[in-house]
Amino acid sequence: MISESSDPRVWFPYTPRPHQDEAITHAARVYSQKTVGLLSADCGVGKTIAVLTGYFAARAHDAVSKLIVLTRTHSQSEVFEAELDQLKSRAVRMNHSVDIAVTSMVARMHVCPVRSSLDSVGRTGFLRACAMHVKSGRCSHFWNFYSRGTREEGRPQIREGARMVVEELLRSGVVNRLRAEEYRDDLCPYEILRWCARESRVIIGPYSYMFKERVRKSLLASLGVQLHEVDLLVDEAHNLSSHVLDAESARISGNDIEWLRQNRASIVSETGVSWLGEAVDFLWETFMSGIDDMRRGGERQLQK
Repeated sequence: MISESSDPRVWFPYTPRPHQDEAITHAARVYSQKTVGLLSADCGVGKTIAVLTGYFAARAHDAVSKLIVLTRTHSQSEVFEAELDQLKSRAVRMNHSVDIAVTSMVARMHVCPVRSSLDSVGRTGFLRACAMHVKSGRCSHFWNFYSRGTREEGRPQIREGARMVVEELLRSGVVNRLRAEEYRDDLCPYEILRWCARESRVIIGPYSYMFKERVRKSLLASLGVQLHEVDLLVDEAHNLSSHVLDAESARISGNDIEWLRQNRASIVSETGVSWLGEAVDFLWETFMSGIDDMRRGGERQLQK
């Protein structure tokens, strides 16, 4: 909670541009009152750093607070990473007791060191192959990160060496894909990111982290928090409605259908869903029938 006499701009790492002080105060008020806020301004005004500054002005002394930043693209995530690095440096210069730990998350398949060797035809296939690779004990990257838990412990336990890697990464700056992949020869980069996120005040990720139910539940469980316990920051929120609609719909091209037909057996084998083969056949027949109808509709009888 910020007080009337406090100045939220104390966290700001730059000389304020016109209107940035208003944006900072607005963001601080929104996060302090735990309400919903909207900030709209032209490009170049400095909305990102203003809102982040307002968040820390309101939440700096709330040790259990977590901010989840949702972005549409990787380049937008990188903007937040850079500004949070500046805020982290600002806290150090202020001798502030608040530790600004930040993790920028990506999907497991994007950082898997052995992805090319896993027999998979898509994201679902990859996750199944990954799980089997771990369960069989063949994923050395995973088992270098974890030790098998005792009967009393149950689930696998993080190894001391892996814990030291996580702590060092969090101390030394924003943790992102590139930094996690520095350890890809020995450790699973995704598990590094996941453990860093658990210890972070700020987590950056795509819209789907909150607006896809299955992904949201998985993320919150991994962080050990409930939805009402986190703050949200949605970047470029005017894109959100179309993104959510697109995420719940699908587009399929002729090339996609041809690929499905060619890989029909592999798809059925990987998913274990026998009726998918029939569904692929149905799609193919419907597609070809549609092409025939289009061709007939476009034909004209030439006058002799």
